[in-house]
Amino acid sequence: MTLRLLASVPEKPFEHVDTNSSWFQTHSRVCGEEFKSVALAYLRTAGPAAVDDISRVDIYPVDGALATRHGERILWMANGCFDDGRHAGLRRTSTVEKLLSRCYALHAIDAPPMLVVTSHLPNEQSQSARLLARASDALGTWLVDVVATTGDLAGFQRLQNILTGTPAGNPVGDAPRRHDPKPSTRDLFSFGYHEEVY
Repeated sequence: MTLRLLASVPEKPFEHVDTNSSWFQTHSRVCGEEFKSVALAYLRTAGPAAVDDISRVDIYPVDGALATRHGERILWMANGCFDDGRHAGLRRTSTVEKLLSRCYALHAIDAPPMLVVTSHLPNEQSQSARLLARASDALGTWLVDVVATTGDLAGFQRLQNILTGTPAGNPVGDAPRRHDPKPSTRDLFSFGYHEEVY
């Protein structure tokens, strides 16, 4: 057996993968669609009276509507994935911003209340958590709740209560997202907020 020296060093593994292609977005979209079926199964486990398969309210996409046991209609949106990465579910700020822009738009046209199902809630002190807390303040009880399919037993119990017990227009518990971990303070002598830098 003879060994031959190579004229050049071979390419490193995976160097040929095109990281600028749309592969990542396609993968994200497929995972998102698969997660919607997981979210629907999660919602059905909590006990709604009926599930309606609608895809839009006016021009805004939603994932469906639920009828609670007391006759209230609630829209729902799912946003999640199957990995446990640092940007999974609602841990990425841009994901929360996109989700909330749809919520604000639906609220503005007097759509039924909204329930959000995610795979992962944001970390407590993150910008994503602050955005959800501020949205809860702005939207009030219209944003019924934000619950996660992983690691959120209290959220599942609140969800069961929403769907089978207390009407969604009433407070159903102390959801963690309802508290901004770093609230802003208003300055009477300016037109904006003064945020603490952290």
